[in-house]
Amino acid sequence: MPAAQAENLTDTAVRLFLSHASEDKAGFVEPLAQALKDNGFVVWYDKFVLTMGDSLLRKINEGLRECDYGVVVLSPAFFAKQWPQSELDGLFALENEQRKVILPVWKDLTKAEVAHFSPILAGRLAAQASEGIPRVVEMIRQAISVGNKVASFSPEEALKAKFTQLSDQYKTEKNSSGLLNSYQGTTLVCTAVGNCFTRIETLTAEMNVAAHPDLHLQVSNGRDAFNFPMFSITAPYNLQFVASMKRLAINSASQATLKFSGVHLTYDIWGQPKDSNVLFEKQFTPFILPDTTVQWIDADRKLLPTQLPTYIMDLVMEEIIKARQPKQA
Repeated sequence: MPAAQAENLTDTAVRLFLSHASEDKAGFVEPLAQALKDNGFVVWYDKFVLTMGDSLLRKINEGLRECDYGVVVLSPAFFAKQWPQSELDGLFALENEQRKVILPVWKDLTKAEVAHFSPILAGRLAAQASEGIPRVVEMIRQAISVGNKVASFSPEEALKAKFTQLSDQYKTEKNSSGLLNSYQGTTLVCTAVGNCFTRIETLTAEMNVAAHPDLHLQVSNGRDAFNFPMFSITAPYNLQFVASMKRLAINSASQATLKFSGVHLTYDIWGQPKDSNVLFEKQFTPFILPDTTVQWIDADRKLLPTQLPTYIMDLVMEEIIKARQPKQA
């Protein structure tokens, strides 16, 4: 570590707790950890990898008991862990109780996406993974060297940031509402649905290449009885999945919904469908960001953590895996 860099740190090496989703480890977190070590930091991260079901607040608390600062890599995979908003709020309460120590890094996220989960997170100064690891390391060093002033807001500043982000979110929602009630917005939604269906068809074909023939997925596109676009997936174990677009008008997509359901079919001795057991029913509504990107919101008004085709195919895979499991006696 160069002497000029070492002078900016305390005599004892600064200990960093690196919080991240496991999906981001190989492509970003691993080289970031190595770069931080090369710059003289002691990095704790392997035993603090966040996995499905972990408590964010508990893991942060564990890490901060042993470290000086917490570097939190926020990404679609991180938010896809489905931790409740209360735990993100709890993270800030914990930080205020001990010290201002949380240093956020955004990876593959827009400001609007971060604001959807936490206005305060969106308002806080953060390093951008897209700017490269050397820049991320430098911003972390700067935040530490100025005694957390860069990394954290005062309570008054946090309040202002929260209100600013609330205002920005309101503007984004108004912009989306205006677009959804226009021909342009309807066109954007129609294009997004078409791209989604096409991507699912392509994705299933790619998956079938490496799959055993017994596990092949069959996809068909078409129109339902009301001439709305739809597609269906026929899967092993008598599973069938159907998605269709509803209430999509020529000049308005404000009431449009994308419905996706899965059923388990049973057949009679002649091979004809006899009965069906509904596995799930999902409903999504479009949301248009300022850059005209169409995102999708679930029934709980939560922005989907991944792209819609990936989200849908994950649901399909989950049901196939469940169907393979032995039935309990």
